[in-house]
Amino acid sequence: MKYGEAKERLETILAEIESAEVDVDDLAERVKEAAALVRVLHDKLTRTKAEVEKVVAEVGEKDDDDEDEEDPDEDEDEDADDEDEDEDEEDDEEDEEGEEDDDERGGSSDDD
Repeated sequence: MKYGEAKERLETILAEIESAEVDVDDLAERVKEAAALVRVLHDKLTRTKAEVEKVVAEVGEKDDDDEDEEDPDEDEDEDADDEDEDEDEEDDEEDEEGEEDDDERGGSSDDD
């Protein structure tokens, strides 16, 4: 039985019981049927939840694997870029220090 069908049947039984449409002689049978439907619905939900969690976990693992494959190259490129930036900063600092030394000695060669 499909989930939707089971749910609809359970709702019908509950409505009959609540409205007192069920004959006392049939009440026990309706309650048993309702209990069986509750078990069916619960089992379907439990299985569906497990399947969804499994799929989500597999997708998560695949995403992690994809990121791991890309990360090493990106890290190396980033490290190389960082080293280049550090060297550029050191060169700029040395240039600035050289200009300051020229200024202290009485000017730079640009004034000539």
